[in-house]
Amino acid sequence: MAPRSVLIVDDEEICLTITSEMVKKFGLLAMLARDGFEAVEIFKRHGIEIVCVLLDLQMPRMNGIDAFRHIRKQDEKMPVIITSGYLTDTNLLLLQPLNPAGYLNKPVSYEALFGFLRRITAG
Repeated sequence: MAPRSVLIVDDEEICLTITSEMVKKFGLLAMLARDGFEAVEIFKRHGIEIVCVLLDLQMPRMNGIDAFRHIRKQDEKMPVIITSGYLTDTNLLLLQPLNPAGYLNKPVSYEALFGFLRRITAG
């Protein structure tokens, strides 16, 4: 089966709800993780079904950067889009070698998310 899901990783329930509705409106399925640890576990089990990851940075148990590192070990090419309300210079430096597919400011806009999803699913 072709990848048809987006893994959305965020510890804020409202962000998960709104972003998953946008992803569904685009025609993809949404898999939800509430922290980095959960994201890594879901990715291990369902990576083949996932077309991209929307990843928050500030989360309990395992932050987004550590989760991103684990995802990269499993799939070097998986598009990972960072979603954040505030990106520090330190976080940007830590993210650079992981090669994120892009950055979306929170709250995520429908237009910006669709732009990324269009590009990712077209290639």
